[in-house]
Amino acid sequence: MTIRLDEIPPVGKRIMEIIHHYRLNKNSFSKMLALSDNSLINRIVNDPYRGTSLEMLQKIVLAFPDINTKWLILNEGEMLTKEKFPDPQYHYIKYFKEQENEPIDFMRIYGYDDCNFAFDVVGDMMSPKYQTGDIILCKECDSSHIIRCGEAYRIVLKSIPSIRYIKSEINENSFKVGAESPHYEDSIIKKDEIEKMFLIKGSIRRSTL
Repeated sequence: MTIRLDEIPPVGKRIMEIIHHYRLNKNSFSKMLALSDNSLINRIVNDPYRGTSLEMLQKIVLAFPDINTKWLILNEGEMLTKEKFPDPQYHYIKYFKEQENEPIDFMRIYGYDDCNFAFDVVGDMMSPKYQTGDIILCKECDSSHIIRCGEAYRIVLKSIPSIRYIKSEINENSFKVGAESPHYEDSIIKKDEIEKMFLIKGSIRRSTL
């Protein structure tokens, strides 16, 4: 069966699907395509029937190799190709939803090759810097090695995770930790109580608009 071009849904809608799937916004998506700003993506999304260039499609395929090219161009098949995903030649960040033990998705975000894990933010202890609904991008670290005081970490104590600033090292066995919100007091945690620690390298915030 021959498909007429006027029967194919506008590519702008599929670009928005990609943005939503990877939990990006127009700015972060534009950066991943090495665009100077988000003006071009805005035009495509706001007026999808205007179409886009072959160069733009090539940029998307290069930035997101797991995207099904036939779906992107012709709206045929599934959005993601299942043949080699995740592709071992690319660096992916494992995204864990809430308390899931296995990643529910894999992210590729430009500039975060040192991050291996992404988690949802829950609670208001680190608000407004990290708010419920944000996704934090993390690098796993060992609490027995040098910890950077003043930095924010996702700390897992007996399988209960929380986000805290490491304020100081009290001694070789404990840390003083604090929250961003002034409603919470500083506390002391022992290193041998820590199951895992993740240094927060960045975050993603979805716009409510």
